Amino acid sequence: MIVVFEALNSFLGLLGLVTLVFKVFTLIDCLTRRGELFPAAGKQTKAFWLIILGIASVWN
Repeated sequence: MIVVFEALNSFLGLLGLVTLVFKVFTLIDCLTRRGELFPAAGKQTKAFWLIILGIASVWN
């Protein structure tokens, strides 16, 4: 039974690491894109997404 919990713990740790890497990637991607592209696509502003992605990256 302990082996199952160790495997599950390892899987969840790996999943958390992958999620963190993805959040940081999206934050960097948002930083490198031009600001006028966001409203042109009918989406929120660049500042909005930087705030959301910054909070999500720190929250992890």
